[in-house]
Amino acid sequence: MFLLSSVPFEQFGYPTIAKIGEKALPEYTGVVMERVPDFIPLWVLVLGGIYWLAHRKEEVAEAEAMEKHGGAA
Repeated sequence: MFLLSSVPFEQFGYPTIAKIGEKALPEYTGVVMERVPDFIPLWVLVLGGIYWLAHRKEEVAEAEAMEKHGGAA
């Protein structure tokens, strides 16, 4: 993000250099991302699949109910 302004950034609520420090912010996020386990994306896929299956069952049950009652969707 690039912000040009004649108003000091502190008035916008952005932190000052003293609060952030001289270290680049990607260095902080890199340390955190190194600690994130590699299996988290796997859990996202597993839980997403479970969610999809659960809602798919609802859609199938609704379609079967419509067929049973002779209605067309």
